[in-house]
Amino acid sequence: MLKKLGVDVCTEFWQRYASSPSELVDGKPMKNEFSNSYGTQAGVIIAEDNKRIKGSKIAWSTVTAMIWEDTCKNVDNTDPKNLKYIFRDNILNTATKSFIDKVGMGKEFKPEQEGFFALLGSVNGRG
Repeated sequence: MLKKLGVDVCTEFWQRYASSPSELVDGKPMKNEFSNSYGTQAGVIIAEDNKRIKGSKIAWSTVTAMIWEDTCKNVDNTDPKNLKYIFRDNILNTATKSFIDKVGMGKEFKPEQEGFFALLGSVNGRG
């Protein structure tokens, strides 16, 4: 997929992880965990393993944007406005998976496809 889009797959990607303080959910301590790869030279974020506590006010998109900016400025000295693509490595949310199956979008989603913008409104699309 990356080669097809003209992204240099030999570009360095930075694996970054963030977690929130624990919150009690049904009496058990839980936390949000976000693990993604950032290819700042290529302008790519790959969402890999992200777990968010249901009802948490901390959003994947907010945390990822802060890490993207930090990685660009402090690790790789690139412009954060260079972001071109965001890939989600796996989708576990059953509602999002069901939607994808219903509209038959396959594994690649483009703005000209029917259902593309509806997918952006899903839990996975909103981040």
